[in-house]
Amino acid sequence: MSNQPKIPEGFTVLMATVDFIPVLFFSIMVSVLSLRFKSLLFFIGAFLVIAAGVLKCLWKYVIAIAKKNIPFLFYQMRILMPFGFLLILCSLIVDRSQLNKELIFQQILSFPSILCYLIGLSGMVCMMIFAKKLDSNNAKHNWIEQGTNAIAQFFILLGYSYKIVGVLKRGCCKKCA
Repeated sequence: MSNQPKIPEGFTVLMATVDFIPVLFFSIMVSVLSLRFKSLLFFIGAFLVIAAGVLKCLWKYVIAIAKKNIPFLFYQMRILMPFGFLLILCSLIVDRSQLNKELIFQQILSFPSILCYLIGLSGMVCMMIFAKKLDSNNAKHNWIEQGTNAIAQFFILLGYSYKIVGVLKRGCCKKCA
């Protein structure tokens, strides 16, 4: 009996590459945001979320190319990503004095941003359900999960891009206003 972890079947280089798309969308969004929101907590949290996403993509590459399963590359995401998001949320509380909350809410709730955010949020809810219900070693389930994640992150980034246009005109930070 081998102690080696089971190697999932059906994982391809294309699957691993496509899994980078939501990581890229999130990276773009937090990079632009961190240019204006100078928070060490936000930066560290965003870094952890991005690192977790990249390591999960690398897990898929290792399976597809080397035909090896390194479980740490997958399981780390269950620790790093939630902790990173927690730090991002904490940064919004700790460093809230930097934020023009009224303008941010106005931009988030404006049309069409609100629709984009609602679609993205729906996708994130689906992702939480998938994390509990779908088998991470099943290629079909991975395609469902990463397709949902890519669409959700795209719509969040799209909503954010509408917000950026308004914010650049008016200023999101108190020092910009």
